[in-house]
Amino acid sequence: MSMNMPAEYQEQRIEYVPKVEVTLEQAVDNLKKLDQIRRRIMRQGVDYDVIQGTPKPTLLKPGAERLLQFFGLGHRVQLIDKKEDWDNGFFYYQYKVTIVKQYPGYEITVAECEGSANSKEKRYRNQDVFTIVNTLQKMAIKRALVGATLQATGTSGMFTQDLEDIDLQGQQVSNQQNTYADASDTISQKQAKRMFAIAEGNEELVRGILDKYGYGHSADVKKIDYEKICSEIEKAKLEMFMGDPTDDKNNEAV
Repeated sequence: MSMNMPAEYQEQRIEYVPKVEVTLEQAVDNLKKLDQIRRRIMRQGVDYDVIQGTPKPTLLKPGAERLLQFFGLGHRVQLIDKKEDWDNGFFYYQYKVTIVKQYPGYEITVAECEGSANSKEKRYRNQDVFTIVNTLQKMAIKRALVGATLQATGTSGMFTQDLEDIDLQGQQVSNQQNTYADASDTISQKQAKRMFAIAEGNEELVRGILDKYGYGHSADVKKIDYEKICSEIEKAKLEMFMGDPTDDKNNEAV
């Protein structure tokens, strides 16, 4: 027990039993609103991007800032550690981003995450490190911001943390191509299994989307169509969980 605690509480054991604080209807409604924000407002290539070989879109810095705005949250940035060796050309920065909810007279901390960047990273090795010091600082902050935002908004099921081949503006900096050189290549067995994993074993859902693309079997799927199919499977799974939005409109009209 903390020694700063009042004496009358020193001998008490306080146990916390986690419990759901929202109703099922509120949870479903929140998921619907999140999905609407992602599909109708957030922009691919600006707020998020889809990278080949990843199961979920990658959240970018503008998208993280937009999500915080939608949730009415603010954030604070704090430098945790830095190493600046101007003689040998090595620079390292570590920042912490704290997501806060402000109320009149006080605020609460919702989430925290730390991020770092250094001049030895692969993307910076062939650059003049003395000209990218500010870039390193911004990258460390961005990594912390995206991680903290995913925690605070509960959107890690929709987006993933930033990848090695995404820079501050969301542009790819690696030599990886967005499309495959040979469009006739078919996916691997591991990639086929991933489609069913996304659908959580719902074979009927996967088969329906494969039929839409003209494939009779998962092994026939071409790599050029793979990510689009995975995205549709994920979208269909989410819609099944939340229910058909047209049902709500029909109910309102009754």
